[in-house]
Amino acid sequence: MHHHLEIVLPPDTADIEAAIARIMGPFDEDPREPSEDASDCRFWDWYAIGGRWTGEHARADVDPARVELFEDELRRRDVTVSALRAGKPTLVPKSQRKAVDALWREWFPESSLKQCPLFDHAKCHGDVCRLDQIPEHLTCSRLIIADAERAVYMLTESAWNGVVYQQTDWDGSFAEGLKRAREYSAHWHEPLTFPPDSIVVTVDYHS
Repeated sequence: MHHHLEIVLPPDTADIEAAIARIMGPFDEDPREPSEDASDCRFWDWYAIGGRWTGEHARADVDPARVELFEDELRRRDVTVSALRAGKPTLVPKSQRKAVDALWREWFPESSLKQCPLFDHAKCHGDVCRLDQIPEHLTCSRLIIADAERAVYMLTESAWNGVVYQQTDWDGSFAEGLKRAREYSAHWHEPLTFPPDSIVVTVDYHS
């Protein structure tokens, strides 16, 4: 199953891909170099920046209820799809793309996305952006706050308890996750802070 992860990095992170690799490393379900670190919380066997969640930063800026109505409208218009790539359906025939994208712009003129992000032809950007650019209503299934080398705080909507996935008391709200991280403190480190120019990265992971 694919899951949506958001990672908050320090503002001065130069090589984002390398930083993500270091942060995700301890949580690999099949590590190349076995380690005891985070052995009780290995949650992925594949990941990619963006992936099926590409464009979520921008998409979170529109009303989810309107997106559902938009999808109903696509079905009413008999828009047809075939196959999946990066978890998103492909419009077939391709000649539908122009009309679908125009309909998206008509329904969501306030969106920065000019192509419909529900399908794999859309060139979505913004999977890496500043913290102060994140919409208030962004949600994800897992959130990691990291320093340059490792995860220092993590929340997840559900956790494997050895038998089933057990729901936690976090509802996936990015804003609520940041609030909890700011309030988190323990005797071994200072309370977490992250300035407005912190880097936020959308990650698609499979487990």
